[in-house]
Amino acid sequence: IIPMLLFCFTHVMLGQETIRIDLQINTNYEQRTSISLIEFGEENRAATEIGIAPGGIQVTKTRLSDNEYALQFGSATDQRQTYTIKVDSSIVVWIERQTASGPVSLPYTVIFDHYTTRDGTIEKILRWNPHYRAEGVFKYGSCESLIGITERNGDGVFDIYDYSRGTNIQIDIDNDGRIYGKGEWIDKNQIIEYCGKHFVIDSIAVDGSFITLSESNLPILKTGDKVPQFVEQTIDGATISAESLLGTNYLIDFWASWCVVCIQKFPEVQQLDKELKDELKIIAVNVDTKSYIPKAMKTIEKYELTWPHIMNGKGKQDPLWRVFGSNTDFRFSIPLYVLVDKNGKIAYIGHGGDELAELTTAINSLSTKFSNKSAD
Repeated sequence: IIPMLLFCFTHVMLGQETIRIDLQINTNYEQRTSISLIEFGEENRAATEIGIAPGGIQVTKTRLSDNEYALQFGSATDQRQTYTIKVDSSIVVWIERQTASGPVSLPYTVIFDHYTTRDGTIEKILRWNPHYRAEGVFKYGSCESLIGITERNGDGVFDIYDYSRGTNIQIDIDNDGRIYGKGEWIDKNQIIEYCGKHFVIDSIAVDGSFITLSESNLPILKTGDKVPQFVEQTIDGATISAESLLGTNYLIDFWASWCVVCIQKFPEVQQLDKELKDELKIIAVNVDTKSYIPKAMKTIEKYELTWPHIMNGKGKQDPLWRVFGSNTDFRFSIPLYVLVDKNGKIAYIGHGGDELAELTTAINSLSTKFSNKSAD
């Protein structure tokens, strides 16, 4: 059973219209953040091999008899598209893609690379990189900035595969003409702070022709903030709320079943629980999507994790995870530990440090703080 989340504020503010931003494909933009391999299968002796580029595009590579450090690259279906490419260099090719609005020609950078394996063998590979992005102008109030969307795997479609591979939304918030820093590279599920307001992305057209956003009252939480009211149900059916936790120091451990480091740190969290059971309540929040819930449940059982577990199967769509995960210092990276004091204020947000040293220091500081207050 996947428990329901009852968050005490709405995701989108009532009375606010959705903002639609029309986008155009800029074919002069070279992506450098995500490169896919062209798959040719196992090496064979044929002079010409057929491979598959992202999006199902059939391509060929032909060895040159007079130059082992160059080859011919081309389309398997259009013999007019043939290029000579040298090792450790790149070329730009144009591929016609079919979209809902008709065919569109898109450029890609093909990189001929090589590396030496452990046994001394020289391996030669072809990489595939989109040479475009969708661009528009984000206007709100007195603010106006470039917004861009990169298509990370180069299959010609702006879809969940791109969003799941990392940050692919760009906003030139400071208008300096470049996209730089954590604040300007955005995850699709991130709460966006812009022009003094918060926004969430509702949809992105698969052909990159538009993006829609809505104003939201979801906060972006940081150290020193008070945790907003929430009501959660654990996997055992118990109810946990921000209000019921007042008067208690508690630790929220955000984790996922696929996160190796999260699981490696469970024994250290268990040690904290053992040493501070009367002073600190531990609550685990699983951020897996629904398909990973069975694996997460097995992990809880395997490691005998006895503290309360919240598991909604919503991934980054979970409001509780969004308000903490949208912090640009961490941006949905896990494990993430949130330490909250008896007054409901956030005393620490972070990855815990080596052997949870940072987190332990924050907990000790919190214990000292309240011990001193009690003595006074």
